[in-house]
Amino acid sequence: MTCKELDEEMKNAGSSSKFFKVSGFVKVIFNEDKLFYMACPDCKKKVTLENSLWKCENCQKSHKNSQPTYMLSAVIHDATGDVLV
Repeated sequence: MTCKELDEEMKNAGSSSKFFKVSGFVKVIFNEDKLFYMACPDCKKKVTLENSLWKCENCQKSHKNSQPTYMLSAVIHDATGDVLV
C-alpha cells in the first residue's frame, strides 16, 4: 500500500481500528522523548510504580509486571506523498 492509498483509507475508516502495511521511510518522529509508557496488563492504561508493584489507577489493580506500550506519532513518506500515523 502507498502513503496516498493509506491516507485515503484512513479518511474513510472513521474511528475503527485497522492494520496496514506501507513501504516507505520515517520522515519525522514527533514524540522522540516518549516512545512508550508502562501499561497495565489488563486494561492497557498507564501505571505507576509503588512499593515494587505497578499500580493502575484505572482498574484499581496492582501487578508485579507491567507492559511497555508504544506510542509513535510520525510522518511516513514514499514516492506518492506523506501520511501522518
